[in-house]
Amino acid sequence: SKIMSLSLHPRNMLTPIVFAARGERPYRAFRDQFITPVFAEDISRAIVAAIERGVSGIFHLAGSERVSRLELARLVCKTWGASLRGIEEIGLSEIPALEERGPFHTLSNEKIRGVLNFQFTSLEQGIKDLRARCEPHS
Repeated sequence: SKIMSLSLHPRNMLTPIVFAARGERPYRAFRDQFITPVFAEDISRAIVAAIERGVSGIFHLAGSERVSRLELARLVCKTWGASLRGIEEIGLSEIPALEERGPFHTLSNEKIRGVLNFQFTSLEQGIKDLRARCEPHS
């Protein structure tokens, strides 16, 4: 799982994608690496809900949608009304790595959703909210 945020900052995995959508710099997006990204704001809401309800245990805090990094980049571009010109589609095998990376970096949030009746923000809604915060007059 990867963490996103509703604000642009260097540790937000959406920031370089937004820069590419704006035409500021290119972004390389893996077509064959899958993630279940989650918004940091959802993580904090889930932790508060667990504390308030006295729930303990081990839970995966991951988003509900499994997407490739390329699919995520396409969604950001679509939401920003941008072309895909700044997005470079690549495969895992095209990048030399010190160690082999598997294609699935995903977790299931089913347990926490069931125990807390918790709803995670959808990718589409979260990216729309991010855009509204970044560009309030668009």
